[in-house]
Amino acid sequence: QSLLDWAKIYLGISDLGVRVRSDNTALNFYRKAGFCETYRIPLEYKNESNIISWVENRLIDSEISLVHMKYSQSANH
Repeated sequence: QSLLDWAKIYLGISDLGVRVRSDNTALNFYRKAGFCETYRIPLEYKNESNIISWVENRLIDSEISLVHMKYSQSANH
């Protein structure tokens, strides 16, 4: 909470946000810290030449997504 307050006061950042994979346990941490989900984008698994990547793809259904969250000090979760 102190770091978030510092960023707003001393860096003048008015909007704070994070992106986290939907299967990451940090999702609950961000919710408890005051971040609220704004939207999700499905992620597509790709394995090309033994290089694994996850790519945003709004056209598919996927169990894994990229969760976009915004910080709101007064948010009701």
